[in-house]
Amino acid sequence: MDQTAGTCVPLPDAVAETPGVLTLPLGCDGIAGELVAPDEAELDAWWAYRCELPPADEDFDGIAGDCDLCPFSFDPTNQSYIDASGREWPKDGKYCNGEYSSEAQCTE
Repeated sequence: MDQTAGTCVPLPDAVAETPGVLTLPLGCDGIAGELVAPDEAELDAWWAYRCELPPADEDFDGIAGDCDLCPFSFDPTNQSYIDASGREWPKDGKYCNGEYSSEAQCTE
């Protein structure tokens, strides 16, 4: 795209101000002065300086999907499921099982 011809569109302010778009992501500012040119480093050296984005949180409850007992159900307390007999299921979440399961919610 040619900026002089007017075919370039600037990033919206909200996007440009997002850490990691035009500036280093949070926690990565300390390495800015230590980066080397690509010609002078092997891939393994670059890999040591990688900055990863935060983990995905599909349900926006503040708990990353890998740690969330119900990764697609909003459950900010991440409570484990306790079935009708009182047994706790520590790897299953309350808000995606039992009375909150998709089967229970979508039946007539």
